[in-house]
Amino acid sequence: MKTIGEQAKEFRIWKGWTYTRMAQEVSKHQKTTVSRQKLTQLEEAGDRRPHYLYALAQAMGTTSDTLLAGQYAVPPAPRDQEKQSHAQAEAPRAPYQVVSPALAVQTLAQALSAMEPAIRDRASSLLSSLARDPEGPWSGWLVDLLAQNQRIEHPTNAGR
Repeated sequence: MKTIGEQAKEFRIWKGWTYTRMAQEVSKHQKTTVSRQKLTQLEEAGDRRPHYLYALAQAMGTTSDTLLAGQYAVPPAPRDQEKQSHAQAEAPRAPYQVVSPALAVQTLAQALSAMEPAIRDRASSLLSSLARDPEGPWSGWLVDLLAQNQRIEHPTNAGR
């Protein structure tokens, strides 16, 4: 079982974030500012339960229960052909143009029902973050999660 600090460090490294950037992202979900020093201390001590646990989980796109259980795992590194789409997910996106919001919700529900519960929990957290902060990176991360799950579930669809 990984400590909260180990999980936070793995996520920060996977994202390529500095302590400062991670602190900024966590602070978006917290009433008070979380400093880079607090994140450094968390990673070094490892087994602490920070007062900003919920905000940390939100920034990582997961739940505090998952972090407490030591079960958070960063997604696998993208393959070479996926690196460009992963980098694009980090870039600000234009708002999506949907012909029918009802169709979009129905399609999302179908995609969610095909996911394993652990992946669905991550999607739930991303959807919650998206609802609170539509301008954030959540939609890109959710699209990546859905696309990754589809490739895992249906590897024969890769060429379609």
